[in-house]
Amino acid sequence: MITVRNYEGKDFNNVINLWNESLPYDTVSKLLFTRKILLDCNFDRNNFFVAEDDGKMCGFLYSCVRLVPADAGAPLEEDTGYIVAFGVLKEYMEKVGMQLISAFEARMKALGRKKIKATGFSPAYFTQGFDEDHYPEYIKLFTDAGYEGAHSISMDIDLTKYVKPAGIEEKRRRLKEEGIEVIPLSHEYIPAFLDPSEPFNSPGWVAQFRRRLLLNNDFESVRIAVKDGRVIGAVIFGDPDSSPERFGPFGVNSEYQGKGIGTVLLADCLCEMKSRTLHNSWMQWTSGTGASGTVYKRAGFTEGRHFVNFIKEI
Repeated sequence: MITVRNYEGKDFNNVINLWNESLPYDTVSKLLFTRKILLDCNFDRNNFFVAEDDGKMCGFLYSCVRLVPADAGAPLEEDTGYIVAFGVLKEYMEKVGMQLISAFEARMKALGRKKIKATGFSPAYFTQGFDEDHYPEYIKLFTDAGYEGAHSISMDIDLTKYVKPAGIEEKRRRLKEEGIEVIPLSHEYIPAFLDPSEPFNSPGWVAQFRRRLLLNNDFESVRIAVKDGRVIGAVIFGDPDSSPERFGPFGVNSEYQGKGIGTVLLADCLCEMKSRTLHNSWMQWTSGTGASGTVYKRAGFTEGRHFVNFIKEI
Protein backbone atom coordinates (compact mmCIF):
# COMPACT_ATOMS: atom_id res chain seq x y z
CA MET A 1 0.00 0.00 0.00
CA ILE A 2 1.36 3.44 -0.99
CA THR A 3 1.37 6.09 1.74
CA VAL A 4 2.59 9.69 1.66
CA ARG A 5 3.83 11.39 4.82
CA ASN A 6 6.13 14.21 5.89
CA TYR A 7 9.88 13.93 6.29
CA GLU A 8 11.31 12.86 9.63
CA GLY A 9 14.88 13.13 10.87
CA LYS A 10 15.38 9.36 10.66
CA ASP A 11 14.72 9.52 6.90
CA PHE A 12 18.02 11.27 6.15
CA ASN A 13 20.04 8.34 4.79
CA ASN A 14 17.11 6.74 3.01
CA VAL A 15 16.25 9.98 1.22
CA ILE A 16 19.87 10.44 0.12
CA ASN A 17 19.92 6.87 -1.24
CA LEU A 18 16.56 7.30 -2.96
CA TRP A 19 17.63 10.64 -4.45
CA ASN A 20 20.79 9.14 -5.94
CA GLU A 21 18.97 6.11 -7.33
CA SER A 22 16.05 8.04 -8.82
CA LEU A 23 18.15 10.96 -10.13
CA PRO A 24 21.39 9.28 -11.25
CA TYR A 25 22.53 12.28 -13.33
CA ASP A 26 22.00 14.68 -10.41
CA THR A 27 23.24 12.86 -7.35
CA VAL A 28 23.62 14.66 -4.04
CA SER A 29 26.05 14.33 -1.16
CA LYS A 30 25.10 14.32 2.49
CA LEU A 31 26.99 17.59 2.86
CA LEU A 32 25.06 19.45 0.15
CA PHE A 33 21.71 18.00 1.22
CA THR A 34 22.39 19.28 4.73
CA ARG A 35 23.61 22.69 3.62
CA LYS A 36 21.02 23.44 0.96
CA ILE A 37 17.95 21.83 2.51
CA LEU A 38 18.17 21.02 6.22
CA LEU A 39 20.08 24.21 7.12
CA ASP A 40 18.11 26.47 4.80
CA CYS A 41 16.20 28.98 6.91
CA ASN A 42 13.15 28.25 4.72
CA PHE A 43 13.13 24.53 5.56
CA ASP A 44 9.85 23.14 6.89
CA ARG A 45 9.43 19.39 7.13
CA ASN A 46 5.72 19.86 6.46
CA ASN A 47 6.74 20.83 2.92
CA PHE A 48 8.83 17.69 2.50
CA PHE A 49 6.86 14.64 1.34
CA VAL A 50 7.99 11.02 1.36
CA ALA A 51 6.19 8.14 -0.35
CA GLU A 52 6.46 4.57 0.93
CA ASP A 53 5.24 1.20 -0.31
CA ASP A 54 4.73 -0.96 2.79
CA GLY A 55 7.71 0.71 4.44
CA LYS A 56 9.93 0.92 1.35
CA MET A 57 10.74 4.52 0.43
CA CYS A 58 9.97 4.94 -3.27
CA GLY A 59 9.58 8.69 -3.83
CA PHE A 60 10.10 12.12 -2.31
CA LEU A 61 9.22 15.74 -3.04
CA TYR A 62 10.87 18.61 -1.22
CA SER A 63 9.11 21.93 -1.62
CA CYS A 64 9.72 25.36 -0.22
CA VAL A 65 8.06 28.71 0.37
CA ARG A 66 10.07 31.77 1.25
CA LEU A 67 9.94 32.51 4.95
CA VAL A 68 12.56 35.22 4.53
CA PRO A 69 13.54 37.17 1.38
CA ALA A 70 16.49 35.91 -0.67
CA ASP A 71 18.28 39.15 0.21
CA ALA A 72 17.62 42.70 1.37
CA GLY A 73 15.09 44.27 -0.96
CA ALA A 74 14.07 40.97 -2.54
CA PRO A 75 10.37 40.05 -2.65
CA LEU A 76 8.98 37.45 -0.26
CA GLU A 77 7.01 35.86 -3.13
CA GLU A 78 3.99 35.30 -0.91
CA ASP A 79 1.97 33.78 -3.76
CA THR A 80 4.64 31.30 -4.92
CA GLY A 81 5.71 27.82 -3.87
CA TYR A 82 8.72 25.92 -5.20
CA ILE A 83 9.54 22.30 -5.84
CA VAL A 84 13.23 22.17 -4.97
CA ALA A 85 13.87 18.45 -5.49
CA PHE A 86 11.73 15.57 -6.68
CA GLY A 87 12.61 11.94 -7.22
CA VAL A 88 10.69 8.70 -7.75
CA LEU A 89 11.96 5.22 -8.47
CA LYS A 90 11.26 4.53 -12.13
CA GLU A 91 9.03 1.52 -11.49
CA TYR A 92 6.88 3.66 -9.15
CA MET A 93 6.53 6.76 -11.32
CA GLU A 94 2.96 6.06 -12.47
CA LYS A 95 1.79 5.00 -9.00
CA VAL A 96 3.58 7.55 -6.85
CA GLY A 97 4.49 10.60 -8.93
CA MET A 98 1.03 12.11 -9.12
CA GLN A 99 0.30 11.32 -5.46
CA LEU A 100 3.33 13.34 -4.38
CA ILE A 101 2.40 16.25 -6.65
CA SER A 102 -1.19 16.19 -5.35
CA ALA A 103 -0.02 16.22 -1.72
CA PHE A 104 2.31 19.10 -2.48
CA GLU A 105 -0.34 21.13 -4.33
CA ALA A 106 -2.81 20.64 -1.49
CA ARG A 107 -0.21 21.94 0.94
CA MET A 108 0.50 24.98 -1.25
CA LYS A 109 -3.20 25.79 -1.51
CA ALA A 110 -3.50 25.54 2.27
CA LEU A 111 -0.66 28.07 2.53
CA GLY A 112 -2.44 30.41 0.14
CA ARG A 113 0.00 29.94 -2.73
CA LYS A 114 -1.31 30.55 -6.23
CA LYS A 115 1.73 29.76 -8.35
CA ILE A 116 4.11 26.79 -8.37
CA LYS A 117 7.58 26.66 -9.87
CA ALA A 118 9.59 23.49 -10.43
CA THR A 119 12.48 23.89 -9.93
CA GLY A 120 14.91 26.82 -9.62
CA PHE A 121 14.52 27.96 -6.02
CA SER A 122 17.31 30.52 -5.69
CA PRO A 123 19.87 30.45 -4.26
CA ALA A 124 19.55 26.85 -3.02
CA TYR A 125 18.57 25.09 -6.22
CA PHE A 126 20.26 21.92 -7.40
CA THR A 127 19.30 22.04 -11.08
CA GLN A 128 17.31 24.53 -13.11
CA GLY A 129 14.88 21.83 -14.26
CA PHE A 130 14.57 18.25 -15.42
CA ASP A 131 16.99 16.89 -18.02
CA GLU A 132 15.14 16.40 -21.31
CA ASP A 133 17.36 13.53 -22.44
CA HIS A 134 17.67 11.58 -19.20
CA TYR A 135 14.38 12.18 -17.36
CA PRO A 136 11.57 12.06 -19.94
CA GLU A 137 9.29 10.34 -17.41
CA TYR A 138 9.52 13.38 -15.09
CA ILE A 139 8.75 15.77 -17.92
CA LYS A 140 5.74 13.68 -18.96
CA LEU A 141 4.50 13.57 -15.37
CA PHE A 142 4.57 17.35 -14.91
CA THR A 143 3.08 17.95 -18.34
CA ASP A 144 0.24 15.52 -17.55
CA ALA A 145 -0.27 17.35 -14.24
CA GLY A 146 -0.96 20.60 -16.10
CA TYR A 147 2.41 22.31 -15.76
CA GLU A 148 3.85 24.52 -18.51
CA GLY A 149 7.50 24.01 -19.38
CA ALA A 150 10.31 26.44 -20.26
CA HIS A 151 13.64 25.38 -21.73
CA SER A 152 17.21 26.18 -20.74
CA ILE A 153 20.67 24.71 -21.27
CA SER A 154 23.93 24.27 -19.40
CA MET A 155 27.21 25.19 -21.09
CA ASP A 156 30.86 24.51 -20.43
CA ILE A 157 34.36 25.09 -21.80
CA ASP A 158 37.61 23.10 -21.55
CA LEU A 159 40.04 25.55 -19.98
CA THR A 160 43.07 23.43 -20.89
CA LYS A 161 42.42 24.49 -24.49
CA TYR A 162 41.56 28.11 -23.71
CA VAL A 163 43.85 31.07 -24.38
CA LYS A 164 43.02 34.75 -24.16
CA PRO A 165 41.53 35.77 -27.51
CA ALA A 166 43.45 38.17 -29.72
CA GLY A 167 42.11 41.68 -29.50
CA ILE A 168 41.03 41.62 -25.85
CA GLU A 169 43.59 44.20 -24.76
CA GLU A 170 42.63 46.46 -27.66
CA LYS A 171 38.97 46.20 -26.56
CA ARG A 172 40.04 47.02 -23.00
CA ARG A 173 41.94 50.09 -24.24
CA ARG A 174 38.96 51.36 -26.24
CA LEU A 175 36.65 50.89 -23.28
CA LYS A 176 39.01 52.84 -21.05
CA GLU A 177 38.89 55.72 -23.53
CA GLU A 178 35.12 55.75 -22.93
CA GLY A 179 35.62 55.80 -19.18
CA ILE A 180 34.85 52.09 -18.69
CA GLU A 181 37.30 49.83 -16.84
CA VAL A 182 37.18 46.07 -16.33
CA ILE A 183 38.95 45.25 -13.06
CA PRO A 184 38.89 42.78 -10.17
CA LEU A 185 36.45 43.66 -7.42
CA SER A 186 37.88 45.90 -4.69
CA HIS A 187 36.52 47.12 -1.36
CA GLU A 188 35.77 50.48 -2.96
CA TYR A 189 33.16 48.93 -5.25
CA ILE A 190 31.45 46.43 -2.92
CA PRO A 191 28.37 48.67 -2.31
CA ALA A 192 27.95 49.34 -6.04
CA PHE A 193 28.51 45.66 -6.89
CA LEU A 194 25.78 44.62 -4.45
CA ASP A 195 23.28 47.21 -5.68
CA PRO A 196 20.20 45.27 -6.91
CA SER A 197 18.81 48.34 -8.65
CA GLU A 198 21.51 48.25 -11.33
CA PRO A 199 19.96 46.90 -14.55
CA PHE A 200 22.41 43.99 -14.90
CA ASN A 201 21.74 42.90 -11.32
CA SER A 202 18.82 41.53 -9.28
CA PRO A 203 18.09 40.66 -5.63
CA GLY A 204 18.60 36.97 -6.45
CA TRP A 205 22.00 37.64 -7.96
CA VAL A 206 22.99 39.89 -5.06
CA ALA A 207 22.15 37.05 -2.67
CA GLN A 208 24.51 34.76 -4.57
CA PHE A 209 27.26 37.38 -4.87
CA ARG A 210 27.06 38.19 -1.16
CA ARG A 211 27.09 34.54 -0.04
CA ARG A 212 30.04 33.65 -2.24
CA LEU A 213 32.09 36.61 -1.05
CA LEU A 214 31.29 35.81 2.58
CA LEU A 215 32.32 32.16 2.22
CA ASN A 216 35.15 32.49 -0.31
CA ASN A 217 36.52 35.93 0.64
CA ASP A 218 38.00 35.93 -2.85
CA PHE A 219 37.87 39.27 -4.69
CA GLU A 220 39.91 37.90 -7.61
CA SER A 221 37.01 35.57 -8.42
CA VAL A 222 34.97 38.64 -9.40
CA ARG A 223 35.50 40.92 -12.38
CA ILE A 224 33.51 44.13 -12.65
CA ALA A 225 33.01 46.79 -15.31
CA VAL A 226 32.89 50.27 -13.79
CA LYS A 227 31.96 53.70 -15.13
CA ASP A 228 31.62 56.90 -13.12
CA GLY A 229 31.52 54.96 -9.83
CA ARG A 230 28.82 52.56 -11.03
CA VAL A 231 29.24 48.85 -11.58
CA ILE A 232 27.63 48.31 -14.98
CA GLY A 233 28.57 44.67 -15.44
CA ALA A 234 30.06 41.78 -13.50
CA VAL A 235 30.98 38.12 -13.55
CA ILE A 236 31.89 35.71 -10.76
CA PHE A 237 33.12 32.13 -10.52
CA GLY A 238 33.41 29.55 -7.76
CA ASP A 239 30.51 28.33 -5.66
CA PRO A 240 31.18 26.89 -2.18
CA ASP A 241 27.86 25.01 -2.42
CA SER A 242 28.71 23.53 -5.79
CA SER A 243 32.14 23.73 -7.44
CA PRO A 244 35.13 26.08 -7.85
CA GLU A 245 34.60 25.61 -11.61
CA ARG A 246 31.07 27.00 -11.58
CA PHE A 247 30.76 30.14 -13.71
CA GLY A 248 28.28 32.98 -13.26
CA PRO A 249 26.17 34.97 -12.68
CA PHE A 250 27.35 37.16 -15.54
CA GLY A 251 25.69 40.28 -16.89
CA VAL A 252 26.11 43.70 -18.46
CA ASN A 253 23.64 46.58 -18.38
CA SER A 254 21.66 46.54 -21.60
CA GLU A 255 22.45 50.21 -22.27
CA TYR A 256 26.16 49.35 -22.50
CA GLN A 257 25.93 46.11 -24.45
CA GLY A 258 27.56 45.88 -27.86
CA LYS A 259 30.75 47.63 -26.72
CA GLY A 260 32.72 44.48 -25.90
CA ILE A 261 32.36 44.78 -22.12
CA GLY A 262 31.01 41.25 -21.78
CA THR A 263 33.77 39.86 -23.96
CA VAL A 264 36.47 41.42 -21.77
CA LEU A 265 34.77 40.39 -18.51
CA LEU A 266 34.45 36.83 -19.74
CA ALA A 267 38.05 36.61 -20.95
CA ASP A 268 39.41 37.98 -17.67
CA CYS A 269 37.31 35.53 -15.69
CA LEU A 270 38.32 32.49 -17.76
CA CYS A 271 42.00 33.49 -17.67
CA GLU A 272 41.85 33.74 -13.87
CA MET A 273 40.19 30.33 -13.66
CA LYS A 274 42.81 28.80 -15.96
CA SER A 275 45.63 30.34 -13.93
CA ARG A 276 44.31 28.42 -10.92
CA THR A 277 44.65 25.18 -12.93
CA LEU A 278 40.90 24.67 -13.05
CA HIS A 279 40.15 22.20 -15.83
CA ASN A 280 36.71 23.40 -16.89
CA SER A 281 34.35 26.31 -16.54
CA TRP A 282 30.64 25.54 -16.52
CA MET A 283 27.40 27.41 -16.04
CA GLN A 284 24.39 25.71 -14.54
CA TRP A 285 21.89 27.25 -16.88
CA THR A 286 21.33 29.88 -19.54
CA SER A 287 18.83 30.46 -22.31
CA GLY A 288 21.67 30.11 -24.80
CA THR A 289 20.12 32.89 -26.88
CA GLY A 290 20.54 36.65 -27.18
CA ALA A 291 23.67 38.63 -26.46
CA SER A 292 24.94 36.34 -23.69
CA GLY A 293 24.55 33.23 -25.85
CA THR A 294 26.60 34.88 -28.61
CA VAL A 295 29.36 35.86 -26.18
CA TYR A 296 29.53 32.34 -24.70
CA LYS A 297 29.68 30.57 -28.03
CA ARG A 298 32.26 32.99 -29.41
CA ALA A 299 34.45 32.29 -26.37
CA GLY A 300 34.28 28.55 -27.01
CA PHE A 301 31.52 27.39 -24.67
CA THR A 302 29.51 24.43 -25.94
CA GLU A 303 26.02 23.29 -25.06
CA GLY A 304 25.72 20.65 -22.36
CA ARG A 305 22.46 19.41 -20.93
CA HIS A 306 18.98 20.55 -21.93
CA PHE A 307 16.48 21.24 -19.14
CA VAL A 308 12.78 21.90 -18.73
CA ASN A 309 11.56 23.81 -15.70
CA PHE A 310 7.86 24.04 -14.97
CA ILE A 311 5.27 26.50 -13.72
CA LYS A 312 1.59 26.15 -12.84
CA GLU A 313 -1.20 28.34 -11.54
CA ILE A 314 -3.26 26.60 -8.82
